[in-house]
Amino acid sequence: MLPLDDLRAQLEVNVIGQLAITQPLLGALRRGRGRVVFVGSVDGRLAFPYAGAYTASKHAIEALADAMRAELREDGVEVVLVEPAVTDTRIWRKAAERNRDLIGSLPAEQGERYRPELEKFEHQLEPAEENGADPAKVAEAIAAALDDANPSARYPVGLSGKAVFRLRPLLPDRLVDALTKRLM
Repeated sequence: MLPLDDLRAQLEVNVIGQLAITQPLLGALRRGRGRVVFVGSVDGRLAFPYAGAYTASKHAIEALADAMRAELREDGVEVVLVEPAVTDTRIWRKAAERNRDLIGSLPAEQGERYRPELEKFEHQLEPAEENGADPAKVAEAIAAALDDANPSARYPVGLSGKAVFRLRPLLPDRLVDALTKRLM
C-alpha cells in the first residue's frame, strides 16, 4: 500500500541527504580527526504501523551510522547518532496532511481495507505535536554529541527514547509488534 514515491522521498531526505553532506567532508574530517553527528529517531529501533517509509529511513540512517563508525574509527573520526523520541515540531502536522492525501487517493478496495486504520493513525498524529518533547532537548543532545570528549555512539533524547533504547533489545519482536499496534 505504501506509494514507492513516498518511500523514495523519505530516504532522500532522512538518509541520502545526511550522507550527501557528509561524504564530501570526509577528507577534512580525517585530517582534523573530526566528528560526524547523524540525526535519526527512536523509530530507528521500532517500526510503527502505517509509518513504514519514515521508520525505514530511520533504520537506514542507524545502519549507516553504525557502519561508518566502524569504518572511520581508525582514522580518528567519531560517528555519533542522536535519536530523538516524539518532538514538538511541525512534522506531525505534515504527516497528518500526507495521511489525509493518501486516504483520498486510495483505490476502492484499498480504501475499504485501510481507511479505518489510517484514520485512527491520523488521530494519533494530531496531539503528538503538542505532547512532544521540547526541540531544545534535541539541540542539547546534538551539542553534547559534538562536544563530549568521549562521545557515546548513541544519544537517545526524551524519556520514551531512553526507554526504547534500553528495553527494545530485551523484548520479543511479537510483543513489540503488539505494543506498537496498541499505541496506534
